[in-house]
Amino acid sequence: MKDFFRFKEYKILAYRIILAYLFYFIARILFYLYNVDLLHVSSLSEFLKIYYYGIAFDTTAILYINALFIVLSILPFGINTDKNYQKFLFYLYFIFNLIAYSTNFIDFIYYKYNFSRSTWAVLDTLENETNKSNMFFRFIISYWHVYLLFILLAFLWVFLYKKVKLAQLIYPKNKLNYFISSIVGFLIIGILMIGGIRGGDFKKSTRPINLVDANRHVTKPEQADLVLNTPFAIIRTINKNSFKKKKYNISELK
Repeated sequence: MKDFFRFKEYKILAYRIILAYLFYFIARILFYLYNVDLLHVSSLSEFLKIYYYGIAFDTTAILYINALFIVLSILPFGINTDKNYQKFLFYLYFIFNLIAYSTNFIDFIYYKYNFSRSTWAVLDTLENETNKSNMFFRFIISYWHVYLLFILLAFLWVFLYKKVKLAQLIYPKNKLNYFISSIVGFLIIGILMIGGIRGGDFKKSTRPINLVDANRHVTKPEQADLVLNTPFAIIRTINKNSFKKKKYNISELK
């Protein structure tokens, strides 16, 4: 019965998404430690309160980034637990997640000069730089410890992902029941995803959360950047022109 309703597959999927929450939590701690003198958090309880409110913003980013992975994990293809298909999902998961996750690490350093989470406008500005390769290598040399942290956490993330494996299942002969139960599961997960992307609110009259909403949960304006995460800030400002572009000089980041 459990295999019929694909409970094992859903539990493994939940585990893989929870891993993203864990590493976003670690990134938030590191962001705070790198910018402790700018964020003005007075106690552990205050930090935990900020983290609690940040979960909604993490959820939005994680679900956006993993939307394709989730859909391909739960659609009733009949090969979802196949070894090769799981390998495909593995690469899909980490290509999307690690690229997005790396932007948090950029802000460990840039925040000291930008005083806000990086947005799409910042990436757009960097895209137009003529010396990107030089900037990249100088950044590595100057801030090797940030790259080292990212690599170590990436390896840990991969290790934990592989720690819990999904055994190949023999799907029931009754394809119709399997398909119907899978569609029901897909609809339930889809509804939960929509609510999570909107910030945990299912009310039609409420707009999805954005960067400004982070200020509602803090007593000091700078703490809003600790509530936020960089992937969320970038996603929510794609094709938005209301954020000022800044030009960075990597030689000044010392």
